[in-house]
Amino acid sequence: MAEQGDSLPNSIEQIAESLVDHSPQILAERLQDHSRLAEGSSSYVAFSPTTTAELQALMAAVAEQGYRLRIQGGLHSMNGSALPQQGEVLLCTNELRGYRFSAAGTLVVGGGANLWDVAAHLKQL
Repeated sequence: MAEQGDSLPNSIEQIAESLVDHSPQILAERLQDHSRLAEGSSSYVAFSPTTTAELQALMAAVAEQGYRLRIQGGLHSMNGSALPQQGEVLLCTNELRGYRFSAAGTLVVGGGANLWDVAAHLKQL
């Protein structure tokens, strides 16, 4: 029996294959937001780039293929905005944890940086 998403032009398998150079993960875990009021798709393709270069290459490939993109940080949204929906590509920022000083008094923080880690680093200075 066909699943509801099988008739979509971009099945998760098609998405993963077209973006294979970017280490896709096909996941079958229904995520919920922090409020537990919203749910995402039961299966989706997720990417967790570890460098800015990987992120840029992935974004270019996703745009070239015309896929919808869902960006997820710490999964703390209260409205379901971080939950992947059918046919979307999920970009997880959890591996982009770096931070650096770019100018006096300015800290550049990666999208996956944990606030507590950054605060602990700043206390050491």
